[in-house]
Amino acid sequence: MEKLEVFAEKNEGITTITINRPERKNAVRYQTLLMLAREMGMAAEDEEARVVILSGVPGSFSAGADLKEGMEGDEPVERMMELTTRAAQRIITWMVTMPKPVITKVDGPAVGFGCNLALAGDLVIASERARFSEIFVKVGLATDGGGAFILPRLVGLRKAFELVFTGDFVEGKKAEEIGLATRVVPVADLDRVVNELAKKLERGPRRAMAATKAAIYRGLNGNMMEVLEMETKAQINAVRNGEFTEGAMAFMQRRDPDFRNI
Repeated sequence: MEKLEVFAEKNEGITTITINRPERKNAVRYQTLLMLAREMGMAAEDEEARVVILSGVPGSFSAGADLKEGMEGDEPVERMMELTTRAAQRIITWMVTMPKPVITKVDGPAVGFGCNLALAGDLVIASERARFSEIFVKVGLATDGGGAFILPRLVGLRKAFELVFTGDFVEGKKAEEIGLATRVVPVADLDRVVNELAKKLERGPRRAMAATKAAIYRGLNGNMMEVLEMETKAQINAVRNGEFTEGAMAFMQRRDPDFRNI
């Protein structure tokens, strides 16, 4: 049976998408990107999936683009570069725009596109052996995968320039300190921490979280009035759809709210 380079698993409202090329440290070729875009799109549109986790098989998140595959293929290099970056765009767009939380679970290297793929998660949980690098400059490339947009908003303008101009690695706890990771935990705790977080989010008010995610990303473009209007509409919708009623009643009754059937 042929090995799947990307596979998805569903478990009680949580969809986990895994890159499965351990022999290449989960480096992605064009076919891998197409499969990843397909799985991400399906997860985004799946009403039963309330949370999405993106991971690599243990030991590596993703070493980025598989340059060897791209350079030695039948297609001209320029054409392959365009195809792969367009496919990468679709993946990042799905992650940012889907109306549900996306957690990236980073164990080992997250390099180049793999780095920006990790950073596109709404929450980035990494192990102590995680290593992030915007390595593009070392092979004569500009950033891709939304790095030029995401990175300065996470670490600030000056640090972003340092990371993209040097391609240096940021390892372990340092990634958490400068804002690349939400949390960095021991390797042995990574699965447990991610699973506990995913279950917590899965129990949350999905419509309210979707509206908040959309407003936060809109806010990154600097239009305060648009965000204020989005927040107002989201609050009204929360009352209409029953999430606020359940949340308020649970608070007054001193119990955990149950948003799953709303």
